[in-house]
Amino acid sequence: MTYRLLSGLIDRLPPEGHYKTAVRDSLSDAQLGEAIAANRATPGHGPWSHTDLLIAALIDSVNTLRHAVIAVAGVKAKEPKPYPRPGVGLAERVVDPRGTAMLAARRQRHLDRQTAAQTPQPQGG
Repeated sequence: MTYRLLSGLIDRLPPEGHYKTAVRDSLSDAQLGEAIAANRATPGHGPWSHTDLLIAALIDSVNTLRHAVIAVAGVKAKEPKPYPRPGVGLAERVVDPRGTAMLAARRQRHLDRQTAAQTPQPQGG
């Protein structure tokens, strides 16, 4: 077996398998964020399995419900923090300036259309 074939087989292992879980867990949030920003992260390194995401969502829902019950009782409590997920909550957000420029352009086009729709049109006749 060649190293190239072995590398191809490893890349195709399931994301929630033992190997990719160990690799994902060994990366810090900063390293994972850098890999995603550099577009070097393979699809299986970083994202959780569907079951893991559902469990994290369930934990968030229970914490939110608990916070609501405490608030109804009249006790002031801090809002619960979301359960940590890989690659989320990085110390520094990775922002692509092209995406920011595209959103700004769309926002401006939307405002221009709203302004044009609200401007009274002269009646000809």
